Amino acid sequence: MLGDFLQLPPVSQNENYSRFCFESDIWHDLKIKVCELKQIYRQQDPRLVTLLNNLRLGMLTVDDRLILESRMNLDHSLLLIKPTLLTTHNYLAEEANQRELSSIPGKSFS
Repeated sequence: MLGDFLQLPPVSQNENYSRFCFESDIWHDLKIKVCELKQIYRQQDPRLVTLLNNLRLGMLTVDDRLILESRMNLDHSLLLIKPTLLTTHNYLAEEANQRELSSIPGKSFS
């Protein structure tokens, strides 16, 4: 098995029942050997790496918050490559996608 257990919890239709696999009754019986990958390849900036690790653990410092807040509500309209928009719900992502798609000039083909 392979996975990142610091991601969002599993999606469930039942709000009272949403468990990670490691919370199951059988998890400890499996005697799984844990291998933690620690080398980071995608990021070179040590401050960003620290911020991202703190965020994953839910332990942001005041400096982390200041850095993140400094990036909020910026005008990205002049950038050729826009940053990824993170949303909390699919409908918000769909609205953003439709807004961007409708801004492209020309005829749409299906």
